[in-house]
Amino acid sequence: MAHHLAARGEDLRAWDALGHAQRHLLWMARLAEESTAHWLTPSRGAERELSADTVARLRAATSAALPQELIGALRAALELGRRLWPVIATRYGRSAPTSLFAELDAALKHRAANQGAAWSSDAPTAS
Repeated sequence: MAHHLAARGEDLRAWDALGHAQRHLLWMARLAEESTAHWLTPSRGAERELSADTVARLRAATSAALPQELIGALRAALELGRRLWPVIATRYGRSAPTSLFAELDAALKHRAANQGAAWSSDAPTAS
């Protein structure tokens, strides 16, 4: 949703939608790292309870409500989700949503190309 809002120029609304996605990424990170003590408030203690790599990736998935920064944060959120999904899916006997990842990759690549940025599905993210 955040991508579509950003594509329409609704940067503040896209930024708000990204905030909702970030909360879900926190829950996913807690599941993947088996750190569910603060489930109701997943950001509580995250810096102490989640790996430094995951915290860095969560930070990379934040931005100001500016078009280019939103694209970067959306890309980082997608990459973190792509990293967390297989861990969670394997644990619970499910499959990762690979077609969703492909659709989001294509949408972000198209959006970035229209803004003159060179994004690809293997673009580096925060480490």
